[in-house]
Amino acid sequence: FVQRVRAALVAEGLAEMVTVSLTDDVTNQRLPGFVGRALAPIALRNPLSSESSELRRSPLAGLVRALRLNVDRGAEFVGAFELGKGYGRDADGRAREPLAMAVLLHGAWPARGVERSGPPVDFLDLKGIGANLLATLGVGEDRVAWRPAGEVGFVHPGKSALVEVDGTPVGVVGALHPEIVQACDIAGEVWLGELDLAALAHYVPRRVAPKPLPRFPAVTRDIAVIVDEGFRAGEIIEEVRARRDLNIESIRLFDCYRGAPVPSGKKSLAYTIAYRAPDRTLTDDEANALHAAVLERLTSRFQLELRR
Repeated sequence: FVQRVRAALVAEGLAEMVTVSLTDDVTNQRLPGFVGRALAPIALRNPLSSESSELRRSPLAGLVRALRLNVDRGAEFVGAFELGKGYGRDADGRAREPLAMAVLLHGAWPARGVERSGPPVDFLDLKGIGANLLATLGVGEDRVAWRPAGEVGFVHPGKSALVEVDGTPVGVVGALHPEIVQACDIAGEVWLGELDLAALAHYVPRRVAPKPLPRFPAVTRDIAVIVDEGFRAGEIIEEVRARRDLNIESIRLFDCYRGAPVPSGKKSLAYTIAYRAPDRTLTDDEANALHAAVLERLTSRFQLELRR
């Protein structure tokens, strides 16, 4: 299982880091991680220095320290992960060593082709890495939800998400909290995430069974809606999937637009929906009827405006 996780992250273009398991008490307090958020720190009796006085609660502590060292030496892009343990005591005083996957992005992607510099990393890069990892492990996108993570203290409350599989939180992704970024003296946003591998393993199938290729073509229809700025794009995806219509094969977000003619305080979200019948090719009338039913459900469920 761990080897599959490692191979998937390397395929995303990330470098594996192995950092020390010791940290200082201030960093341990700032960066408990997802796996260590409910654990009390374990202090060393005879530390060699104040910088190594406690066992880390999360591998994120080591990754952020490594990031600062790389940035100080002129690195324009850092994309790294670590598969390691956090350490702490639970509410009953028992020592715990949860295994975690921590990932970190900073700067701009390396230049591609004739570009002088690559695009800056953002939340969608981080989310894409997480989604691809889960898909590689056999966890379908219909089982995964991305929820606001406002209660997780070490990430930005407006730029982060809890990762849920079958309704159970297994990790968090997002921007490092600005106060921590400032305290660490790092320029620019730091994007990071952590998954509890022990919790995730319960939802990963032992074998990934191949599916036969569809015999009949899909019919796609696009939908664009204008919603409030604070509207979560995933709500429409979840609502369409909740129909559990066998003829609705997939839905994905492909555009988010702000600016004229969209009013201020609003944004436009565009989705594409694929319809496919298992036993025949859908006619245009059948696809239009299915699409109309989806639009009717969305307009009755949410406060939105359809873009024509």
